[in-house]
Amino acid sequence: MIPLEELAGRKFKILKTLIDEGGELNISALAKRVGSNNRAVNAMLRPLMDAGLVTEKRYGRIRIIGLNEDDPRIRALRALIEIWGRNV
Repeated sequence: MIPLEELAGRKFKILKTLIDEGGELNISALAKRVGSNNRAVNAMLRPLMDAGLVTEKRYGRIRIIGLNEDDPRIRALRALIEIWGRNV
């Protein structure tokens, strides 16, 4: 089966990584897990934040990126990832 993240772009990979990692990561850990650098991940996060899919918490210079669990699109994405990962 084709991995779902291969069918979608890098923004999807960010969302899937956050889902796989429990919903929150600091920006450096997120960049490392998606195989990119902080600057590129920051650029990809902006439209996700503008759309209300992810949130940001700041602790001094540390930025924690999290999923907006109240958004129905995140719940739908979680369901899609779960279904896609099943051996059908």
